[in-house]
Amino acid sequence: MDIPHLENQRIDLFNNLNKEKSPRSSLFLLYNYLDEILCLNDESIIESFLFEFSQNYINLIGQFITIGIEPTSSKQILDQAKQILALNIFAEYIGELHKSILEIENDIKNINNSLAGETTFNEIAQNFHSQF
Repeated sequence: MDIPHLENQRIDLFNNLNKEKSPRSSLFLLYNYLDEILCLNDESIIESFLFEFSQNYINLIGQFITIGIEPTSSKQILDQAKQILALNIFAEYIGELHKSILEIENDIKNINNSLAGETTFNEIAQNFHSQF
């Protein structure tokens, strides 16, 4: 475990998030950072490196729109959100995170149904959690 490397990553993320205007791009920046942190499997390190970005993450995951990106990318975001929820380190955000997870799951299901020809895009657009 290379703490100085993680600290450099944290600083880079902070700077990049301050420059980034797109919520989706910001979420993917966080995803990459969190992926590296979560691989450590050390809850105290995860919590310490995640805490600073927790409110931002919750806001961004709540705004996440699955339309227009590969379903596999949406699934990666969803899987990571579930991993963070399972850690139970952000007790004050559990309800919001759980709600966002359910909405993303529903959106992914709707997109997959559309891609499989089971529904039309217009039908699923009415069921998406996000407003266009």
